[in-house]
Amino acid sequence: MTQEATLVISDNQLQIFAPELLGSSSGYCWLRGEDVIFDVNSDVAPLEVSRLHPDQINNRYWHYCDQSAVAQNQAGMRNCADLVWRHLDELKNKYNLLRVALVVPSHYQNHQLELLLAIAQAAGLTPTKVINKAVFVAASMGLSQGDLLTHVDVQLHQTVVSFLSADANGVHLKSFETIPGCSISGLQESILAALQASFIERDRFDPFHNALTEQQLFSQIEPATHTIASKGVATFNADLNTNLYTTSLDEPAFKAACESRFKALGDILKDASIVDFNSAFSQSLMSKILSEWGSTVSEVLDPQSYIDALSAFSKAAANSEQDEAAVDDVQYFNSIAHLPNGNSKTAKRVKPQKQAASSKPTKAESDSPANATHVQIGGVAVNVSQASITFTNGRMGLEVGEPNLSSSLAKGRITSVSGEPRTLPLTVGERLVSDLADGVITAIKVLS
Repeated sequence: MTQEATLVISDNQLQIFAPELLGSSSGYCWLRGEDVIFDVNSDVAPLEVSRLHPDQINNRYWHYCDQSAVAQNQAGMRNCADLVWRHLDELKNKYNLLRVALVVPSHYQNHQLELLLAIAQAAGLTPTKVINKAVFVAASMGLSQGDLLTHVDVQLHQTVVSFLSADANGVHLKSFETIPGCSISGLQESILAALQASFIERDRFDPFHNALTEQQLFSQIEPATHTIASKGVATFNADLNTNLYTTSLDEPAFKAACESRFKALGDILKDASIVDFNSAFSQSLMSKILSEWGSTVSEVLDPQSYIDALSAFSKAAANSEQDEAAVDDVQYFNSIAHLPNGNSKTAKRVKPQKQAASSKPTKAESDSPANATHVQIGGVAVNVSQASITFTNGRMGLEVGEPNLSSSLAKGRITSVSGEPRTLPLTVGERLVSDLADGVITAIKVLS
């Protein structure tokens, strides 16, 4: 394809526009033996076996977009960067891609952007520009000087809230924050929990005791949201050993699941201008629920929203000044000129880095765990004042709930229930390390 394509990246689903929607692909990878399977060229989508083979599924590689290690496998995939490369390579071959603009979520930092550019080039693509997703969408919003815009990006594993403002020169990304627990996968789990309770109450049948029936219910969630949007209720079926079990989920129950999962967003949703569920759930159903919550959301995004944004962004970017730079330099747009006559410079520079064979952690300074400002799990930093630690079967994790990490750090101890309850004293330079399967939890102090 000689025409430039636009790849909109999220951990739930990637979308390719040129300029119409060319194709999409979920952010799930199935490491089956020596095979690396995406839904691009496979008859069986990894999403459709994610509950059957959870130990072989990875759906975090686009979320991290770094060199975080993946579970041991026979396919030779060592880290998330390897999976990103394989996914881009398959998309390139299927859609005959060459020149691509990359639209990325706000939480991607410079080291991730640099690595992403290097991976794209290694996959045979020519990245032409990198565009912040919130800025990309804002290009078609018709903002005027003094306007503010809040972009809520509901991803598979977290929500990223971006705050933008408009001045005389254009629209700019001012800041962002990440909110763990408020996520697509979180809502899916809440729905499954409601279905499980209903089946147990109706038939004394627990669908989660068998991976097959759990997968059946999981695969019905997405189409069910569209049925609920049109009919107010959807039927769920679980078929086990020729026995058919049936229950239903109505709109109030779905709304209750949303409320339990997204309560941490609080007033953010009421003030939001744009909400993007990244192709998950029914757009009309989510719009209705947001409206009932008193939200002033002007748009819940769908593919047409991106087509409109692509047209508007292209017009604004065409009038931007372009520096003469080295061949490897790629423009990163975290602001955009006003339409229709924007002529200000809107880009900063990001230079691709060569992918290293391995990465070593850097040593961070710390004077006391009580001074930690963030807690990190698998590369995602969460403010300690918002972090709630929970233990399930001896495994430490974060959840949406009453924050408790701050108080534990202030007391200089944390309680673990891995086996017998223990109190672990924290001293200068020590870390909190859990037995999480996907990483370690470390108290850190943000120095700059």
